[in-house]
Amino acid sequence: TLQTSVGVFVGSEEHGDNCNNPLIIATELCRVRMRKDRRRESISRCKARFPQIESEYDISWEAEERETDEAVAARGVEFIKWLLARKEKEIAVVSHGGFLKQTLLAIGHKCDPLVTCDNFT
Repeated sequence: TLQTSVGVFVGSEEHGDNCNNPLIIATELCRVRMRKDRRRESISRCKARFPQIESEYDISWEAEERETDEAVAARGVEFIKWLLARKEKEIAVVSHGGFLKQTLLAIGHKCDPLVTCDNFT
C-alpha cells in the first residue's frame, strides 16, 4: 500500500510535477491484518524506501495468531474516528481489501446502501 500510495499520489521529478504532492500518512490503524506468516517491515525501515510518507508511530509486528475479523473491525472503527477528526477536507484512503471490508461491515449500517450491499458481506 505504501508503494501504491506513492505511485498514485507523488509526482515525478523527471516530469516536473512534484510541487503539489499531498501529505501521505502511514498509520497502524489501517494496516493489513496481522498473521504469524505475514510480517511487514517497520515503518522506520519503509521510510528509507518511501521518504515522502509521514508516520505517527511505529509499532512492532508481533502476531502470535491471525488477527480476528472482530479485532480488524474494531481497529477500523478507531481508524474512522481518527479520520473524521482530521482537519483535511479531501482525504484518500489506501489500504488492504480485508481491512476495508471489515471496517465497512462494522459501520455499514450508518452508510449509504451501496456500502451495505452484497459486495461487502
